[in-house]
Amino acid sequence: MALFPAGSGIHALACRHQYLNRSKERNPVTQADKIDVFRKLHQSTFLLPNVWDAASAVLCKEAGFSAIGTSSAGVAFSLGYRDGQRIPAAEMIRQIRHIVRVVDAPVSADVEACYDDAFV
Repeated sequence: MALFPAGSGIHALACRHQYLNRSKERNPVTQADKIDVFRKLHQSTFLLPNVWDAASAVLCKEAGFSAIGTSSAGVAFSLGYRDGQRIPAAEMIRQIRHIVRVVDAPVSADVEACYDDAFV
């Protein structure tokens, strides 16, 4: 089954709209639920796709991934920064919040070197 059938531009926008506009009442997945899923995934080998924005997270979730990872380089590049803690921490966290908001899967966030001055 194709991820996006004929007319995929319209279908892709509809899927993205559906994820970005759903309310918590329709999405009862809790943080505890996500932790449980992530723990269970670690009991065997699994694939963790790396995303850089909300749209890429939705595409990975729609493709069937049970968990999502962020790419610090991908997030930085998508916002016009080079890799290596050049993106301000607040922007990195804001982008991760957008990603977490649109998927009901656990998200493992790569946040550079945790913005520790020792790595600057």
